[in-house]
Amino acid sequence: MKSKLSPNKGEYIQLLSAKMQIPPKLPNFLYRKSLYAALDQGVKDSLTLVSAPSGYGKSSLVSQWVHQCNMPVGWLTFDKEDGDIVTFLHYLIAVLRKVMPNVGEGALAVLRSNPGEIKNILVTLINEVTNYPALTDDAIRHIIVIDDFHTISENVEILNAVSFFIHYLPLQLHVIIITRTDPKIQLRKLKIQGKLHEIRSNDLKLSFKEIKQLFKLLDREIPDDEFVKNILQCTDGWITGVLLSSSYGGSGLNFDQLRGFPHNEVIRYLDEEVFTNLPDDLQNFMLRTSVLSNLTSGLCDAILDRTDSKVVLQYLEKENLFIAPLDDRHEWYRYQSYFHDLLSIKFEIQLVHESNQLLSKASAWFEEYGDF
Repeated sequence: MKSKLSPNKGEYIQLLSAKMQIPPKLPNFLYRKSLYAALDQGVKDSLTLVSAPSGYGKSSLVSQWVHQCNMPVGWLTFDKEDGDIVTFLHYLIAVLRKVMPNVGEGALAVLRSNPGEIKNILVTLINEVTNYPALTDDAIRHIIVIDDFHTISENVEILNAVSFFIHYLPLQLHVIIITRTDPKIQLRKLKIQGKLHEIRSNDLKLSFKEIKQLFKLLDREIPDDEFVKNILQCTDGWITGVLLSSSYGGSGLNFDQLRGFPHNEVIRYLDEEVFTNLPDDLQNFMLRTSVLSNLTSGLCDAILDRTDSKVVLQYLEKENLFIAPLDDRHEWYRYQSYFHDLLSIKFEIQLVHESNQLLSKASAWFEEYGDF
């Protein structure tokens, strides 16, 4: 198991701390007792796989459960920019250290001196985790969450490394993978061995009762039962569709647009019903910042040559305009998946000639101010 994509020996890998922040606790989150119980039950196994298409509330569910689980938790959010094995291993060790301080010293040493020796690095890391003092008590569980795993799931080296890591973990360490598609990490073998717990789209669908509870939490006018039945029928409990109906449709929602919710239809819906109704300045802000995986006010100011990005980001969050905070201080954000897809498509059509300039400004900002 040798890497073909390894950097030079001793090369320093810069890590973005925002990717290792647990999403903040939400004040009006819908408590779903059965799903919390499923996550509690999954801790007894090696891996909990939360797999469903975009918009099912996977990350929100797990992050809110994390805030009340009373166990040490490390959180890692990936994107396509992290698709090489050496970067992945640096992030994995860093997030393990969030719950097990100083673990991975030996693995880091091998990673820096011989970054191509992936199996040796993993064996060293697994041994260090297994022998970590806090893991000697069977009653103690430590949790590692890997979010947006689908963004790196085409990298065979990473898939092999994750599979090897999970198969040889001590029971006191539990991994939760959040993904849109099932990763190729020998899931069937884990299931046969009784090491796999699964939460899928059918589990995540909202029920009739939960939709009514959600409207109440959102401080919306409680619709009559017939309207809720229509929402349930046309969204099949897909939480983003329900939220769209609550925020941008009300009783006038065109249910046919949401039926089956294929990707292009959701993008069209977001474009016609949300984006085109925003002020021009806000549209320009969102389109140009869509070149970034994660947003913070200083970075946005730098690439847009403006000074009010903090106010704009706060406004987007306040108005629930498809942006989510990545940390408790609400300094780093990311656009929600479907909306980011929409922005990226429109950027490619309208502003692709600005791409290099915007990315160059972003790179300069990270070199000077980057939160690594």
